Amino acid sequence: MEKNTDNKKLINIIGEVIGTVFFFASFIPFIYAVYKGFTGTFFGFMSFAWFFGLSAIIVTLAYECLICLLPLLCLIYQISFSRKVISKYPKLQIAAWIFTGAVVVSALASIFMENVSRERKCRNLQPVIREYLTSKYGDDVADNSSFEIASQTGIIYDVHTPVLPDDKTYEVMVTQGDRITDTLVTDFSGSSPDFFAEFKKYIIAKENIPEGMDINIDILSIDFQDYHYGDDYADLFSRTEYSIKEIIVDLNTVTDEAVLDLTKKVWKEIYPNITVGQGSFYLMVTENGVNAVEVFFHVYKERPTVSFLVWESEWDGESALNGVELDLP
Repeated sequence: MEKNTDNKKLINIIGEVIGTVFFFASFIPFIYAVYKGFTGTFFGFMSFAWFFGLSAIIVTLAYECLICLLPLLCLIYQISFSRKVISKYPKLQIAAWIFTGAVVVSALASIFMENVSRERKCRNLQPVIREYLTSKYGDDVADNSSFEIASQTGIIYDVHTPVLPDDKTYEVMVTQGDRITDTLVTDFSGSSPDFFAEFKKYIIAKENIPEGMDINIDILSIDFQDYHYGDDYADLFSRTEYSIKEIIVDLNTVTDEAVLDLTKKVWKEIYPNITVGQGSFYLMVTENGVNAVEVFFHVYKERPTVSFLVWESEWDGESALNGVELDLP
């Protein structure tokens, strides 16, 4: 009988030790939220912004609750375990209060340091942004750029560069995970309206796109080197990295047979010989300029397939291909 009692005591002690470990581990969601109070979190509905301090803590906890109710479950566990176990051991009570106090003090510090944390984030990102611009547009663009904070809330910079007219800037934005995006290609094309059309002609010739076919391209990067606004932008063509994302074919009459023949031709004769990116690749078949059937090439599956979308809202023709998916030959 005494042995059974000792075993129960040992089991209770082991359970309390394990429970204590889980008790302190249950603070992790709150510690992470406080951490985001210092480093910032990117969030929004209609528009996105960076949050620091109390707002970052609330947003992080709300997001954690939205995913799995983890902070709420941890809080319930902390209260329950404190009443059942922590309260029986004075030293453990002191440790729990110290630990909780440290989390609360850190949270208060993040609130009082909200503006400091935001400014530090903006300042520390500038070398990262320069490295990003160097890799995408070359050393000259990065070295000859000047930055102005357009929005600390959104962490958006207005950037001056010789590539654009003196009165124009482009934006650099920092989003979730410190991902950097920019508008230089868009703003450059807007300031040099013939650039994109002339570059597309250059690519059509370079890639030997058959007559009667048009393309849509994504410009990935341009090595501007010492280019200044007003210079001959044709010099940039050979230094522009791009991908072809779509082939466009306009027919007088669109039929399923014609679409399938074009799909086979593009897949067999054109796709293997052109520069495509890692994203989606399409064939758009139009009828006298009206979108009729869009063909999606799913090339990164284990077995490449092709699927079809009929633009019924625009095209008044008929097709049995809508929603069909076929293996690529």
